[in-house]
Amino acid sequence: MREGFSTGTCAAAVATAGVQMLITGQPLAAVSVFLPQGQEAVFTLEQADFIPEGVRCCVLKDGGDDPDVTHETPICALVRWAEGPERVRIRGGQGVGRVTKAGLKVPVGEAAINPVPRQMIRENVQRILPAGKSVEITISAPYGEELAKKTLNPKLGIVGGISILGTTGRVRPMSNEAFKESLIPQLSVARAAGFKSICLVPGGSGERAVRKLFNVPEDAICQMSNWLGFMLSQAVDLGFEAVIVAGHIGKIIKVAGGIFDTHSKVADARLEIMAAYAGAVGATPEVIREILSQGTTEAALEIVKQNGLEALYAPLAQQAAKRAEGYVQGALKVGIVFFDLSGNLIALDQNANEIGRWSGWWGS
Repeated sequence: MREGFSTGTCAAAVATAGVQMLITGQPLAAVSVFLPQGQEAVFTLEQADFIPEGVRCCVLKDGGDDPDVTHETPICALVRWAEGPERVRIRGGQGVGRVTKAGLKVPVGEAAINPVPRQMIRENVQRILPAGKSVEITISAPYGEELAKKTLNPKLGIVGGISILGTTGRVRPMSNEAFKESLIPQLSVARAAGFKSICLVPGGSGERAVRKLFNVPEDAICQMSNWLGFMLSQAVDLGFEAVIVAGHIGKIIKVAGGIFDTHSKVADARLEIMAAYAGAVGATPEVIREILSQGTTEAALEIVKQNGLEALYAPLAQQAAKRAEGYVQGALKVGIVFFDLSGNLIALDQNANEIGRWSGWWGS
């Protein structure tokens, strides 16, 4: 599959093009930049104009075959000569977010242009910048404010637009590792806010259920997607003491079976686990077979209800918590909360109750 380029590389390209046009006074059709590992990349410019304020250059972000929300969005730079000792001054413009919460790689109050993209911009510009000259570069993303709503930026306290990101300069198609890395800043923000306990949820619906039923602060709720094991390990590394894992029972039930990547393509034992625990609380073979024959967890929940087998939920939650603590070798206290599809509480184990109480998230 075809690789693409990060927003950081695009920002470096338009910044370099703008500086080159300032120096030569000539329009430019394409520009080359060097990536952090030394490879050269060539970009065709969508816009390269002299304007009263300086030079404005844009490229269309090419994410390759990666389903990135910023694919084909314009990344632009306004470049002008500047005064002062700082040779390359970098600012954020329209559609580039601004950091409002501590714990991220960029200080509070700064434009959300990460350290590696800043370094790429400086190094590429300084290659061609004449001695004694300084420039001011304002990076913008005209559609960034709307696109940011489809990212984790609002949750991370990055307001007003997208982030300018990238560590290698390239985007690898549908990279699980890149997705995992994008989840970590939530933990950093929670830690910087002083939380010792956090609540991990698979996604937006889990977060809404938690906030509806409990008094968990927004910054203490972190989305994990399918990577519970990865996020538990990161929580240990960042020094958290306790984690509540909350979400739809069809996903979180897998943890009771020792499954820590909950994507259905990796492992899907929802009904088998539920049927086993139903049998443990007295389900007949006929009911067990009926549970196993269902297509959805919600349908299986209805069978559990019809047969009065709700007692299976408590030991199921307890086993999931035990498995999760075992995964991190006891480095975290882990509690489990199950919801149904409507966000109604099905069960929580003793650990979750204790963590919630001492964290002040719910009453006794």
